Amino acid sequence: MRFHIDRLTHYLHISTMTYFTGIDWVDAGHIPNCRAWVDKHFIDYCCLNFAAKGELTWRIDRGRTVTLKTPVAWWTFPGPLFQYGSKNGVYWDHYYACFRGPRMADFIRKGLLPTSTKRPWKTISDPGAFRWDFENLLRQWKDITHRPQRRIHI
Repeated sequence: MRFHIDRLTHYLHISTMTYFTGIDWVDAGHIPNCRAWVDKHFIDYCCLNFAAKGELTWRIDRGRTVTLKTPVAWWTFPGPLFQYGSKNGVYWDHYYACFRGPRMADFIRKGLLPTSTKRPWKTISDPGAFRWDFENLLRQWKDITHRPQRRIHI
């Protein structure tokens, strides 16, 4: 039985090695006392953003400006103009993970990545778990032996 379990684990590991081809990681990080202002079109990549503490000003396509209270997460994606960050010198605790590639385009086309410009942020109900997952992703990002498949799996 032990041999069978090891073979199954090996098979699953090999099959996941090619499942996530087509995703190219752009950047990922954590800025604990972020006072940045982002004002840009994300031309060819998406980012998952998470503000764990603080607050930030946010708007999309020069629409209505809102203040996002933490904990909150949002996607940025190709197309609209995104403007967010600190306008009043108030910091926010920023986590982010950005990627591009043909698989990202497939995710968008199939509706697996939210691209609605109507309230594309969500309040996080379990910020401790969300932060833990993000920090785990960042640890994997830095660990060369697990690039890129391990990062994607997390």
